[in-house]
Amino acid sequence: MEIICEGEPDERGMVIDYFEIDEAWAPIYATIDHRLLNELDGFDNPTTENVARVIFDTLKMSIRCLVRVRLSETHDEWGEYPA
Repeated sequence: MEIICEGEPDERGMVIDYFEIDEAWAPIYATIDHRLLNELDGFDNPTTENVARVIFDTLKMSIRCLVRVRLSETHDEWGEYPA
């Protein structure tokens, strides 16, 4: 999975600190890791694109500079949101 952010670097030269991304991602990961996605709320149709959308919508609440989530199925096949 790729979490893609864009924006102006702050006084430290960073658009966002990786720690902030890790903090936002941790509860999502804890919810979906080793779970059947079909059984989770919001994942009624767990296509790659839909999973990327749910992750994007959840991360967007805490990552101000988030522009896209890309979820890979293989090294050359992926879904992303927004497309």
